[in-house]
Amino acid sequence: MSDRVYALGLKMNGRKAVVVGGGAVASRKVAGLIAARADVVVVAPKIVSDDLRARIAAHEAKWEARAYVTNDVDGAALVFAATDDSEVNRTVRDDAATRGVWANVADSPDLCDFDVPSSFQRDVLCGTTTHAHRFLASLQVAVFTGGASPAFAALMRRELEQRVTPSHLALFKLVVALRRLLPVAMRPSLSRIAAPEVLDEVTKRDRAALCGRLLREFGSTVSERDIDDLVSEALS
Repeated sequence: MSDRVYALGLKMNGRKAVVVGGGAVASRKVAGLIAARADVVVVAPKIVSDDLRARIAAHEAKWEARAYVTNDVDGAALVFAATDDSEVNRTVRDDAATRGVWANVADSPDLCDFDVPSSFQRDVLCGTTTHAHRFLASLQVAVFTGGASPAFAALMRRELEQRVTPSHLALFKLVVALRRLLPVAMRPSLSRIAAPEVLDEVTKRDRAALCGRLLREFGSTVSERDIDDLVSEALS
């Protein structure tokens, strides 16, 4: 029986991530870590991937231009073994395990402490011009297969990505902005807004229906002007 996994999103901002390897697989790992604003260290005698070489040249990742040594994993939050040498990959994994660091070994799911899903992300700017603080929110959708079939995970990711419409993102923007205005006790009621019938109103750009719905739900807490502004911003 395959291992059951617990899906979660790791906040890697400013945390050290070590990628051992300089090829295409390592390059993909590095790209995702840079996007998560991790402090990325690449360990490899040479860099084969052009994309990875460009990221290193742009100082997006640090390169240790030599073979892997045991203390490379010291202080890391995550470690990725992505070389074409299975013995090196296993050594990296064993060194990480000794230090209590999670490791991912390319093409060896049985050696992995975690899996990297196939995912996509959409960012939206939330809030309104009448509020002093506007902020970025990210919708991320990930597909796991536990390493059993990365190709199938990628297929499912592409299928799901094609189904995300501007209406989905508009409703996401609205729900996220509303959540910031509501007291904690009222936030569970947002499940009635993140709903198919409300998505339909967004798709039809039915501003009156949306404002009326939100006033009925949250009018005791959120002002009519704020609701009007939030709906206008979401539909803009």
